Amino acid sequence: NTDDIDSIFLSDANDVKFQGNIFGLYDLTIEANRMSLSFEDEIFFFFMENPDVKMDGEKWNRRYIKYCYGNDSVPLYHDLHVSCSGTSLGTYGAVKLYLETIAEMLLQQCPLFYDCCRKPGDQG
Repeated sequence: NTDDIDSIFLSDANDVKFQGNIFGLYDLTIEANRMSLSFEDEIFFFFMENPDVKMDGEKWNRRYIKYCYGNDSVPLYHDLHVSCSGTSLGTYGAVKLYLETIAEMLLQQCPLFYDCCRKPGDQG
């Protein structure tokens, strides 16, 4: 029953180390923002591994952008920070929308760029 789910955590299994209860972040965020947030609001957390790393300096994400959007797209993203979708936390509705969006993107891009769904990427 989706009414019983406060939040969902998506994680890589390969390179994640837990240092505490990730679900506490959801509760703390609601508590700290109780004037503007309620338990009915949809929330999605993106996590950053290292704020100093840009797309040009991170081979996995740069490779994934190239595979799914082509070589010409890399300069559009080169100066952006890397957000890791290998660890994501959100409410049921927010996670559902996120996964639907990723699936839609892959369905659109895979026929255009052969490597998008066939070569290993970091977050796909």
